[in-house]
Amino acid sequence: MKRLTVALLLLVAAAAGLCQDAETPVVQGQVVVARAEWPDQDLSNTAFRVFADQEFRELVDVFPAGGPDGTAIMALRPGDYYIMAVVDVNGNDRVDAGDGFGFHGVNDLSSQTRPQPLTVRADALNAAVIRILMTRGEDGRLVPIPAALADTDGFVAGTVTGAQGPVVRGRDGHRRTGPGGHRPRSRRG
Repeated sequence: MKRLTVALLLLVAAAAGLCQDAETPVVQGQVVVARAEWPDQDLSNTAFRVFADQEFRELVDVFPAGGPDGTAIMALRPGDYYIMAVVDVNGNDRVDAGDGFGFHGVNDLSSQTRPQPLTVRADALNAAVIRILMTRGEDGRLVPIPAALADTDGFVAGTVTGAQGPVVRGRDGHRRTGPGGHRPRSRRG
């Protein structure tokens, strides 16, 4: 009797597991790594809003950051997307004064650059770094952040195809290229 009870419990547990798997949605798409940059800020409450159009009207999905570094893992089908990062500074789940904003493809405000699409490809590493360059003012308008942001260090934005070997920086901070990440040496004559 004890064996029969154990067997029935195992059968019920297995059936429950099968039913649960049948109801679990399957996420399909390419992995996209997104990261917001805003020096000296906690980026835990960053949300990456992904749009299908450059007017930012056709919302595809919203992906939250996974920690204080402002990085999110997204799953998107191949195609072009416009991404807006919003940092909810006070964590109240509402866009209000002081919250930070950035757009993919806009790295500084002086160049008048418009947001650029991120092209997600099936055969590439897909990544986006979005600098937070504006905050929402008390009047509801976006206000530029006065402090200039430092260059991205060690993170790739866009797509990489045909990459071979690591990209590393030397102790002097210079990017190393060539086999094994070594900088080609110059010949002295």
